[in-house]
Amino acid sequence: KYRYLWVQEALNQIQIGQYAGTAANLDITAVTAIADINVDNATVIDDVPLPETVEVTISSQVKVLLPVVWDDGTPDYDVATAGTYTFAGTITLPSGLLNTGALKASVDVVVSEAA
Repeated sequence: KYRYLWVQEALNQIQIGQYAGTAANLDITAVTAIADINVDNATVIDDVPLPETVEVTISSQVKVLLPVVWDDGTPDYDVATAGTYTFAGTITLPSGLLNTGALKASVDVVVSEAA
């Protein structure tokens, strides 16, 4: 089970379980792998269920969920072309939480052959 992370933007503090302190000394150390997403051919990008949050581990060894913004895929997502598209996600950080390793989320979207 995960302890929850509450960010108090105004105070620039993070409270994790019974720990409370400033976020300035906390850094993302890992991003949890995301399972492949399989979609039918002709699925438009807005219908691909890319996660809105990703699980990360921070330097206090606590796992938290943070918002993520996805790119257009590599290669660029094509609704009519079967194959695997790798999406990179930029993690949205609360005030004071660091990502010094510039870690990103990643997920493969697998588009099936046309029926």
